[in-house]
Amino acid sequence: MPKINFEEDQLLEHFVHQMIVDKGLVEEDRKQNGKIQHGLMEALDEAIEKAMIAALPDAKLRELNELLDRDASDEEIGALFDGAGVNFEIIAGRTMVAFREAYLGKKDSTMTNTVNNNAATQAPAGQPVQGTTSEVRGESDVEGVAHVGEEE
Repeated sequence: MPKINFEEDQLLEHFVHQMIVDKGLVEEDRKQNGKIQHGLMEALDEAIEKAMIAALPDAKLRELNELLDRDASDEEIGALFDGAGVNFEIIAGRTMVAFREAYLGKKDSTMTNTVNNNAATQAPAGQPVQGTTSEVRGESDVEGVAHVGEEE
């Protein structure tokens, strides 16, 4: 996986802290707040990693499996992701929005609109969008790929 740098890590910590505040779970006990924050950070990190793997093209996914089978270094795995031709910032952003919505139990239209208004996240109708899932049935032979604008 591409490494998360210090600034990105701080951003994720702030993001998770704000989710906790928005949920109304800020405790007077700092230790309990730390446990909540730590658990959410781990779950968010896992969700982002899964989304990044799901966004890989089939050929890169096979390469990743080969690298993992031979216990490749973090640098080799990072290079595979860097050369995958996928905008992982968009994937991470979408995953964070979905994670927040699931945690808060509602759609957060402000965050969703921010991500959806990014022109780079748009795809022509009927085209697959990597790293997304859909509750609308569509035809896709790749798990984790949704088709935008298709009718049932």
